[in-house]
Amino acid sequence: MRGFHEVRWSNLLRLSDCLRKVNQSVGTVRCIRKFSDKYIVPEKLVAEYVEHLAQIKMRKEKKKEETERERMEWLNQEYNDIDWVGLYNSDKLSSLRVDELSLYFSHHKITFKGKKAEKVAMIKTHIGSLLYDSMECQQPRQPLAKKCAATSDLITFRG
Repeated sequence: MRGFHEVRWSNLLRLSDCLRKVNQSVGTVRCIRKFSDKYIVPEKLVAEYVEHLAQIKMRKEKKKEETERERMEWLNQEYNDIDWVGLYNSDKLSSLRVDELSLYFSHHKITFKGKKAEKVAMIKTHIGSLLYDSMECQQPRQPLAKKCAATSDLITFRG
């Protein structure tokens, strides 16, 4: 008797083709028995391999569903779902995808086309200017005063 690892891969593919064609347990048992007899492999090993294939298929389908769910979440993502200022402060704007960066431009009605690095730089500049403007509005303007070197008079400048 040969071990299951000694069976050629092409023969295992034939087994999986046979199993794909039948959905009933009786058909599966028949395929396992036929394969086992033909390639002189214990039925137990073939059954374990069939179970292994079923588990792989189940994990693959689960991963596919999870990926699709995540993709739909990304597609439904809106401007307010992203912490723009937090990403700006932690210098992580470049971790966003291009379509997420485009949300920023469309929200602020900015027409800009360019590579990802250019988009990130533009958003950083825009957020930086917005933050600077908001800080400037919160602090009262101090008149600038300077001493005239020639007369020692105090000259006040208003902005």
